[in-house]
Amino acid sequence: MRASHGEARRGDASSLPSSLSSAAANQVQLLTDLLQFHAATYMDNVIVGIPQALQKSSCPMKVSVRE
Repeated sequence: MRASHGEARRGDASSLPSSLSSAAANQVQLLTDLLQFHAATYMDNVIVGIPQALQKSSCPMKVSVRE
């Protein structure tokens, strides 16, 4: 199924597990950890035990979301 620009691609839910099962387990774990890091630092860039997300200039990223 091909989606036009700006249109969400719809697929059945069974396609996700088959694509993940073909990937190496360590690659899946690495990408999962990276996604969790980006989600956590997007919400709060000052979390104990997690390094701060930095800009190219080595300045800490400003937090985009506040509660």
